Amino acid sequence: MKNEKEIRDKVTDVAANVKETVAKTTSELYKRGKLQVELVKLQSDIRETNKKLGAICYSLEKGHTSDDGTKAELVEKLDAINDRICEIESVIEEEKERKEYEKAVREAAKYCAGCGELRVSKMTYCGHCGSKHE
Repeated sequence: MKNEKEIRDKVTDVAANVKETVAKTTSELYKRGKLQVELVKLQSDIRETNKKLGAICYSLEKGHTSDDGTKAELVEKLDAINDRICEIESVIEEEKERKEYEKAVREAAKYCAGCGELRVSKMTYCGHCGSKHE
C-alpha cells in the first residue's frame, strides 16, 4: 500500500514538472514567435519606406517637387525601424546565448568536478576519484 502511494506521489511530481516545463517552453516559443513576426513586419516597413524615399529623392533630383520635409520624416522613420530591429535581434541573441549557457551547464553537470570523469546519476561521490558531487 505504501509503495503504491510512493509511486502515485512520484508520478504526480513528474507530471507537475512536465507541466511546468511545457508551460515555460510554450511561453518562450510564443514570445520568440511574436518577435519574429514583428521583425518581418519591420523589414516590410523598411522596404516600403525605402520605396517612398527613393521616389521623393528622384522627384527632387528631377526638379518635379520641392522638399517639404517628407524626406527627413522618412529618414527618421527608417532610423526608428532600424533601432527596433536591433533591439529585437539583441533580445533573440541574448535568449540564444542563455539557452546555450543552460545547455553547457547541464552538460558540465554530467562530469565530476574533481577528475572530469562521466558521473553516474544519483551517486553522491565519484566512483573514480571519490570527490563529493554537488
